[in-house]
Amino acid sequence: MIRRAGLLTAVFLADPVLALDAALPASKAITIPHELPYLPAGPGRAAFVTNCMTCHSPNYVLNQPRFPRKTWKAEVNKMIKVYGAPIPEDQVDAITDYLVSFNGQETGEP
Repeated sequence: MIRRAGLLTAVFLADPVLALDAALPASKAITIPHELPYLPAGPGRAAFVTNCMTCHSPNYVLNQPRFPRKTWKAEVNKMIKVYGAPIPEDQVDAITDYLVSFNGQETGEP
C-alpha cells in the first residue's frame, strides 16, 4: 500500500493534471436545446426583445391584459423611472408600438 501511495505521489508531482484526470470519473457532454421564445412579429419587436426581455419572460408579457396605448406607454416609462430599466428614450415609442401591435388597443380601457 505504501508503494502504491508513493507511485501516486510521484505521478502527481510529475504531472498534477494527469493525476487528477485519472482520479476523476469520465465526464459526459450534454447538449441543451436552445429555442428562441415565441413572440409575434410586429413593429418594434427588436427594441422590445433587446430592452425588455432582460427582465421579463415572453409568457409574462403575453399574459397581460390588452391595455390601450396610453397604458402601455405608461408601463414602459414606469420601468425606466421607477425600476431603473436602461431603456433609451428613443426606444420607448418602438416598444409601445410593439406591445400595442399584439396585445393592446389604440384607445379605450383594458
